[in-house]
Formats: sequence, C-alpha cells, structure tokens
Amino acid sequence: MTDEKQLFQLVADKDFLLLDSHLTKFTPFDVLKLKNHEIRHSNMLAWLLNPEESHGLGFSFLEQFVLALAESQDSVTSFLTKLHSSTAKPYVTVRREAESKEKRRVDLLVKCTLAAENNMNKDNSFVILIENKIYSRQRKDQLKDYLEHAKKQNPNSTIIPVYLTLDEEDEPSEPDYCHLTHKQILEIVRKLVKKERSCKAERAALSFLEYYLAALEELTGMDTENQELARGIYRKYKKVIEYINQNAESDIAIAGRLFIENYNKGKGHEQLIELKHSRSKFFPFTDGELRQTEGGLSDDWREGNICGYFFEWKNSDSDSYEGNISLKVEIGPFENETQRNEFLDLLKSKGFKTRTRKTNTYTRLSYEKQPQRAKNIEDASDEEELLKAMTSLFDGTKEMRKALHKCLDSYKNKKEHKDEK
Repeated sequence: MTDEKQLFQLVADKDFLLLDSHLTKFTPFDVLKLKNHEIRHSNMLAWLLNPEESHGLGFSFLEQFVLALAESQDSVTSFLTKLHSSTAKPYVTVRREAESKEKRRVDLLVKCTLAAENNMNKDNSFVILIENKIYSRQRKDQLKDYLEHAKKQNPNSTIIPVYLTLDEEDEPSEPDYCHLTHKQILEIVRKLVKKERSCKAERAALSFLEYYLAALEELTGMDTENQELARGIYRKYKKVIEYINQNAESDIAIAGRLFIENYNKGKGHEQLIELKHSRSKFFPFTDGELRQTEGGLSDDWREGNICGYFFEWKNSDSDSYEGNISLKVEIGPFENETQRNEFLDLLKSKGFKTRTRKTNTYTRLSYEKQPQRAKNIEDASDEEELLKAMTSLFDGTKEMRKALHKCLDSYKNKKEHKDEK
C-alpha cells in the first residue's frame, strides 16, 4: 500500500499546483480547438510568411523560415543570396489551399518576386510550396502531384518544395522536397518572440505570437518550463507517482496485452513478450530473438537487451481520443559504444535506415524494403480499433523483422567469435 500522506503532500505541493495552473491556463488556441489542426496551423504560417500582414515582423519570419531550409537545397541558398542582394523590396504573395490537377489542395504557396512583375524570369522569382502535416501522413503520389502542379502553374519560377511535419521520422517520399519539422518552426517563433519582447513590440501582436509559441511548445513536447516542474515533482514523489502509473492502466496498455495474447495463439515459433515500462502512450514489447541479445543497459526499458519494439500513441489534442498509433523499432544504449556502432553499420549494410537522437544513445530503425506508416485512430478508447491497428502494423513488419533477426544472429556470432579470442 502506498503512503497516503505522500499522496496528500503531492496534491498540496506548490509546484504541483503551479504545473496544474500552467496546463489549464487560458489560450485562444485551446478554446477554438486550433492547436492540433493542420488547416489552422497553415493559416498561422500564411499570416507569418506574408511580410505585409499585421504581425509587424516584416520579412523576419520568411527569412528565418528559408534559412532553416538552406541545408537541403542549393536553390534555397540562391534565393537567400538574391534576397539579401536585392535593392528593390521583394514582392510576396501567399496562397492557401491551391487546387492541383488531381483535385488535391496544396497547403501553402508562397511566391517571392525579387524584381518587378513585368521583368519576371527564372532567376528572380521563387515559389515555396509547403505541405503541412501534424498527425496525418502523406498519401501516394501526393507530394509528386503538388510539385508538378507548382511547376506547371509557375513555369518561370524556381520551386522550393517543403514537407513540414510533426514527426521527424516522416521523411518526404519525393527527394526534391526539403524536410522541415514543427520543432524548427517553434525555434523560429521563439527567437522572434524574444526579439520582439526586447524591442517592446506592440502588445496585441506579441501576445498572439506568445500564445502560438505556447501551442507549438505543447504540440512538440518542448515546453521546457513545465517539463522541469514535472521532473522536480517526480523526484519528490516518485513512490506515489509510480504507484498511480502501475495501477491505472491506459487504453493502449490494455490493447497491447490483447494484441500479444492474440498473436501468441498458434505462434509458438515467435512468442511476443510485454516489457515492464508501459505508459499511457507507450507500450513496449519484444520477441524471443530480441530477448536473447545482451549488452544493453539494465535500467533501459529494453531491460538489458539491445533492441525492442514499442507502440506509440499520439492524440490530436489533449482532450481527444482521435489520433494515430505507430510501431517503432529502437536500438538502445550499449555498455560498449564501439559494439553499438558496429551493429548500426551492419544494419545499414542490410537495408535499414537509422535515425539517432542527439544524445547518440537511442536509434530508430526503418526498413527500406518495407516502409511503415502510422494508423489513424478515431477512438482510442475503443480497444478493438486499437487492437486491429496494432495487429496490422506488426504484420506489416514481417520482412523487416526477418532481416533484423538475421542481423542480430550475425552480430551475436561475430561477438562470440571475438570473445573466444
């Protein structure tokens, strides 16, 4: 039985009350249900990208947006060079929901002309095509269709196509696209808000930008002030918080256990095993092959193994049961960093793509021959809907898991051979 006194201390703690007030504070984006809707975010971007709009930022947001793309395309560098060297004021137009030939709607088209319209040529007119995704995913040939449409409609312009996503792993299917994330948009807005505060900008526009910044921080999980409060509360009340977590099962945990139970029926050759560190939006598990690997850290959620699977749930807003679920495969930290790098090199040589976080201790895997897409969920409280999506996602990784198991066998054999020497 957990300590009831500590529970009472938690709910009366000043930091806990402060965190609660932060999470429940008023913002117009919450009231209007805007913060997770792609269309509304695209409207915000259209407002910010237009230098003539009422935000008072002039070209600042557009310039910072293009700077964030500069590493992806040579044409972006050319655009920046011409933008800075132009003596005439650039002419910018922003279009929303332009319809392509396939009746699809392009989220944003930003046209920037660095000379008079009657002197337009390919060297001085640029069109930034932006496809904005938050929880939805790109459809087949969608990006290709948009790019062809933009080129046809703007034959004398240089096209800079941009795929803007919340999920940094959702790479554009077309190689011509720059990949930008909402975390990068957050950093741009944060920088501009800081600058406007120091300049004592007009309060109404600045307040609106601050609300948008708060919405982006929540959307991207980058609300550092609240995260630090949460970490401090957890350190003080770890025992009672873990008790609550262990005894309050989430919908994803219930569905995850059903998935494992159903999958293991008649699958004696490949039994799945639930791992202990399940959370409200995170359900980890492993299989027999992955369970036999050694060399990982014991306090990691993989429990000493080097690799594991997990289902990840993302809801469209904090009060909604709508969102998407995805299946991730992740290589964890090793006791021996050299062996970790050798294993990652082996995976890359066998058709895997790797994405390593900045800490260099966690690496997500995807398989070139069998790309994975998240499944949209209308109601995450519906265990059957979650179960169906989980089963479909896992079944869709059959070839990937087969290749992963072969890599694990090669890695183990090589390691055993070295140990014998």
